[in-house]
Amino acid sequence: MLRFWIFCIVSCFVLQQGRSQVPCDITNHYADFIQIKRHDDGRRKFISKQVFKPIQAQCFSDLVSDNTMFIYYLVSGFTSDANHEALMEITDDAALQQVYFADLSVDTMFNTIMKTWVEKTIDRSLPKDTISMDALMNVAVKFFSVIRVMDDGTFIGKVGAGLYDIKKTLSRRAPFLEAFVWTSISANQDNQAYPLNEEFNKAIQALYKIELGVDPTERVFRAQGAMYFIMKDNVHLRDMLKDEYKKHEKFLPFVLVSD
Repeated sequence: MLRFWIFCIVSCFVLQQGRSQVPCDITNHYADFIQIKRHDDGRRKFISKQVFKPIQAQCFSDLVSDNTMFIYYLVSGFTSDANHEALMEITDDAALQQVYFADLSVDTMFNTIMKTWVEKTIDRSLPKDTISMDALMNVAVKFFSVIRVMDDGTFIGKVGAGLYDIKKTLSRRAPFLEAFVWTSISANQDNQAYPLNEEFNKAIQALYKIELGVDPTERVFRAQGAMYFIMKDNVHLRDMLKDEYKKHEKFLPFVLVSD
């Protein structure tokens, strides 16, 4: 009788272990939380993308629900646009979805990113990356952009629109860090505890007082570099990123460590 119960206990344990080791499949379920829509107002045509919380319970439901903006950044910045023109010509919504997700299913870069994310968080089959605060700030400052210089010499800038700067300044793209920083900045745009917009505007005004060159292009280029250094030492930016990391660390594929 004792042997019977031991056998039952061991069998249940093995069965549970086997279930827990089944990889979470997210790459075949993009349609459960991503949607695209074609727009045509007569003047221009474009495609918009939306990420929403899954309706049905899935192994990835909590990860997606906690990171819709994070995934939106990945979908916007790390998917192939090779078939963009063909998609623009599809007017039937069902056909548009079908073609888009067929393309996404063979998008090597995006699938690798999503699979790696799941493996480092849900499956835990891969260790999380270790990221220093300096490495994170190196990415974060790229989202404080000096866009152009006006005729009166003042600079125009924008917070949160750093994809162009990212592509031009990072020798190796960092999808998870980029998505985390962009999501964190976007979520705290109106948070008075971290007055990043106000401090960015003050920095823009301070740069106006310095002669950075005669040629407008060179002035913008130098002003952008100076802005990176200013924001790198911004205490509110550092504190905000630390707080956002603590809120979402369960589903982040990296461990943030102090320098």
